[in-house]
Amino acid sequence: MQTNEKHCYYYFQTHKMEPTKLDAEEHLEYVETSDLSPIEAPDANVGDSSEPCDVMEVEPPPKFSLTKDSSRPILLAQYPCSTNITRGCKFSPDGLCLLTNSEDNQLRIFETPNHSEDVPQELKPCFVMAEGELIYDFCWYPTMDSRNPDTCCFVSTAQYAPIHLYDAYDGHIRATYRCFDGVDEMVAAYSLAFDPHGQKLFAGLKNEIRIFDISIPGRDCEIRKTWTKQAHGPSGIISCIATSPALSEVYAVGTYGKSIGVYAEPGELICLLTGQSGGITQIQITPDGNRLLAGGRKDNQILIWDLRNPGELYGTLERKVETNQRIQFDIRDDMVVSGGTDGAIRVWDLTQPPIESGKSSVIEPILSWENVHGGDCVNGITFNPYQSKIASSSGQRHFKDVSAEISSSEDEIEGEGDESKMKRIENSFKIWALGE
Repeated sequence: MQTNEKHCYYYFQTHKMEPTKLDAEEHLEYVETSDLSPIEAPDANVGDSSEPCDVMEVEPPPKFSLTKDSSRPILLAQYPCSTNITRGCKFSPDGLCLLTNSEDNQLRIFETPNHSEDVPQELKPCFVMAEGELIYDFCWYPTMDSRNPDTCCFVSTAQYAPIHLYDAYDGHIRATYRCFDGVDEMVAAYSLAFDPHGQKLFAGLKNEIRIFDISIPGRDCEIRKTWTKQAHGPSGIISCIATSPALSEVYAVGTYGKSIGVYAEPGELICLLTGQSGGITQIQITPDGNRLLAGGRKDNQILIWDLRNPGELYGTLERKVETNQRIQFDIRDDMVVSGGTDGAIRVWDLTQPPIESGKSSVIEPILSWENVHGGDCVNGITFNPYQSKIASSSGQRHFKDVSAEISSSEDEIEGEGDESKMKRIENSFKIWALGE
C-alpha cells in the first residue's frame, strides 16, 4: 500500500461531513440531432442567463433496511431480451425510471411499476437510444427529478464515440463531450461519473481522467494524470470512477491493472489501494463517505476499504464471479446487494461486524436468493432509492461443451437423459418488490 498518511488524516478529519445543498446546473439550449449520427451531433449551446433555474425541494430517501427474516422478493415486471445479452441497469435518482444497457448497443428507459399484480407486468421501453458501437458506461444525472425537466438526463460513452448527454424525456442528444489524445484524434472514454453537485463530469481514459464542466459541451476539459514515470498512481485503463457523496472534492478511480487511487481535487493522490485479484470493474463509496467498495473480474470478493484509515482493509463480501464481465453491486444506506455468475442475489448489512476467516475478515450475507433469473448469471443489480424495490438483469456468453453434448447423446440412447443438467439461458430485466 502507498499512503500519504499525514494528508489523509488532515483531509478526512478536518473536512466536515455535512449534507451538501445541490445547486441547479445552467440551462442548456436543446439541439435536435435525430437526423445526425452520434459522432456528427453538434454541441449544445450554453444559455447566457445568469439566473439559475428554480430547484424543487426533494425529500430525502426514507431509511431502508432488510433483515434475515425478509421474505423472497416478488416479481413485479420483466422485459425478456431473447438472445440479446444484458449489460447492467440503474434506477434513476428519483426512483421513477430504470435505465438499461444491452449487447445490441441500445439504452432503454422503463417506467417503474407502481403496484403489484397477480401476474407480473410486461415492461415496455419508453425510449430507446442507440449508440453506434459497444457501450462502455452510462450514468444518471445525480440530482435528476422528474418534476424538473432540466435535470432529467443521463450520459453514456461508447466505442469510437464521444460522450453523449441524453434527454430522458424524449431521448434526443442535448450535448456531447469529446476527449482528444496527443495527436488530436478523438478517443472514447471507458468510464463516467458525475460529482454530487452535477456540475462536473469525470471521464476515465488510459492513465488519465478528463473533467468536463457540464455546462460547457465540447472538448474543453481539465486533465488529471493518474500514472506517469514520476508519479506512480493507478495505471492502465480507468474502468470505473466513484465520487464521494459526503465530500464532493474526493473521488476514486479503479483500473483493470487491479489498483484503486483515491484523489482530492485538484488531482492530489490521497492513497493507492491494491489487493484485488482481478481487474477492477466497479467501485462505489458509501453514503457517509467512510468506506469504499470494489469488485473485479473473476474475483469472488468485494473488498471494503476504510477511508477513515486509508490503506486499511475493513472486510470482504463473498459472491460468485467466474467471468470477466462486470457484475454489478449497489449500496443503499447500510445495505449492499450484488448479483453473481451463479444466478444468485445476495444482500449484506454493513453494520454487521466482520468475522475472521483465514487471512481476511468476512461479512456474511443476511439474505441470498437463488435462481432469480432461471439460474443464469445476474450481471446487473440496483436499489430503488425511494421504494422497497430492486431491479436486476441477467445474461452471459454461453459456449457449447462438445464433450457434454456427446455424453448427453449417449445417455439419451441409453435412456438416461437428464434435463436438469441442461443449463438455463435467460437474458432479461426484472423489477422486484422486496419483502418485509
